[in-house]
Amino acid sequence: MPNRVQELVDQALTLTDDERAELVGRLMETLAPISDFDPEYEKEIDQRIADIEAGRVKLESLEEVVARAREAIR
Repeated sequence: MPNRVQELVDQALTLTDDERAELVGRLMETLAPISDFDPEYEKEIDQRIADIEAGRVKLESLEEVVARAREAIR
């Protein structure tokens, strides 16, 4: 019998990309903050998140990134 975490993962994998992203975000919000980041690195992370949320950057799927990397190797 699968463990509880595996059952949840199996269920999560049936969600759409957007639903999984929302789920990850909501779970991350429940974790204690990680304080061992360099303050400059944390500032960069916050800026990148703000850029994504404001639509100032275009996100690419893993498939797009892999395809572009394979093309660059050829």
